[in-house]
Amino acid sequence: LGSPSEVAGFYSVALYDNHVYVMGTSKPSGAGYVIVAKYTINGVLVWQKQLDSTATNFATVTNSGVIKFDGSGNIFVMTDSCIIKLDSSGNVVWGKQLFTTSQYCRDFVIGPTGSIYISALATVSGSYSRQHVIKLDTTGAILWQKYASLATTAGTQDLPNSIILDSSENVYIIGGIESVSFAPNVRHPGSILDRKSTR
Repeated sequence: LGSPSEVAGFYSVALYDNHVYVMGTSKPSGAGYVIVAKYTINGVLVWQKQLDSTATNFATVTNSGVIKFDGSGNIFVMTDSCIIKLDSSGNVVWGKQLFTTSQYCRDFVIGPTGSIYISALATVSGSYSRQHVIKLDTTGAILWQKYASLATTAGTQDLPNSIILDSSENVYIIGGIESVSFAPNVRHPGSILDRKSTR
């Protein structure tokens, strides 16, 4: 991805509809940009798209990078601070910047009606981090957002990772707080049911 003169990194790969999709970042000079590419299973490039630094929310991937698909073949790309929807040809449909500082996207899941649920990491007053759960509609607008944390003291890290849904669109997140793992359950439309430690 990118040109030979650029510093590139690769963050996510996904197989969908017998094609391979790769997400990476490239930094020729100054601000970087995100690249999404589609290949055949034999490694032939079908298309490559650059989401460049003129939109800064497209440009940063240092903590997370995820590619997923909906049932219509649309492509969803998550960077540290935003989520971007592409059509099946790689054209940007919309991009939603979620954060500007001290917060990072970690994972997302697409519900059966097209709603998007995002797990994120938020720093509280620079002292400790907590989970941030966000629900977007099909246009990328925020429907609700909730915070939950087992970390309440300075220097502790409440780190959300994977997020999934059940058939009722209840949200489950798995992650860790220092050496303790947890699995909070957030019920649609966003009330916290419980937080379960695996230890």
